[in-house]
Amino acid sequence: MKRDSRGRFEKGKSANPAGRPKGIQNKELRDLRGKVNALIEENWQQIEKDLKKLKPVERLNFFSRLLEYSIPKLQRVEQKIEDNRGEADKLQYMNPEELEQYLALMLKAAERKHKIEGSNEKA
Repeated sequence: MKRDSRGRFEKGKSANPAGRPKGIQNKELRDLRGKVNALIEENWQQIEKDLKKLKPVERLNFFSRLLEYSIPKLQRVEQKIEDNRGEADKLQYMNPEELEQYLALMLKAAERKHKIEGSNEKA
């Protein structure tokens, strides 16, 4: 491997072309997480006291944010299911994001249809 005058590898090159194996944290992140965990363990009693002073809504928000660090985030998995329900029936089971995507597709289809019909009328 070539290095520049300062001993660094060329841009985009390294001594380990395969890179760090998947799932292995870098050293700084591992050390930081260890320090945060130690800080929490050392101050756990105070944290519990402070939590009891919070309003229920604030306590729930705290727990919700804390869970993000203890439970891995689930990745969205798309699954296409063919069914016999009509389009209107399907809409009631869609979440807001799916509804937005569906509406965008319907608008694009309507625009295309309008353009095609408009060009046919001119001809």
